[in-house]
Amino acid sequence: MENCKKIVKLILPAVRLAVTRKAEESGIVQTKIAKYLGIAQAEVSKYANNNVSGSIRELADKLANRKEIEEIVEDIMRNEEEGKVSQKIDEFCAEIARSSQL
Repeated sequence: MENCKKIVKLILPAVRLAVTRKAEESGIVQTKIAKYLGIAQAEVSKYANNNVSGSIRELADKLANRKEIEEIVEDIMRNEEEGKVSQKIDEFCAEIARSSQL
């Protein structure tokens, strides 16, 4: 149960922040990012403006150059199926929760 709380409160927001940063650097608009992340555009705007806690920003900084983040953004750019992107995000979050990266 503790891993679930960690994923929801820290890991998933950090992954979303890292994806948002990288996607915007690649020229992807916030509405498209929101669609693939399964959140409202206003939430993406919050991530884009770094309007998150310091611990989320810190983890996002650590994740920023991971190949998984790059792959997720590439999938968004290629208009991959939303479910495939969502599954990659879920798997990546679970991997981080299992690892000692936190």
